[in-house]
Amino acid sequence: MGIGSNYIVENAEEEHLESLKDEVFREAAINVANGESREGAIESAKELIAAQQEALSAQEYSEDPETNIITFTDSNNEGSAIPKGKERQVAAINNDLQDKFDIDL
Repeated sequence: MGIGSNYIVENAEEEHLESLKDEVFREAAINVANGESREGAIESAKELIAAQQEALSAQEYSEDPETNIITFTDSNNEGSAIPKGKERQVAAINNDLQDKFDIDL
């Protein structure tokens, strides 16, 4: 692989990692809005995202071809829905978590 190819792969890996971090913060924000502590919410969100990645690797999911929505075989791997009426609260918590916490995946 040439230098350009390495750069492309490294860039894609960084983008994927940032996407996973965004998912962790989103899930954690929902958990905080539902009453969980910030630290606990981040840890449980990290565990969920790791379980989802493992399920994806093991192909333990189905994908709707029309909507591209993924449903995991194990429903425990499904992410949480934003509680009705708490969209702005979740967004504010998400921003706050991203500002105050540096997470490793």
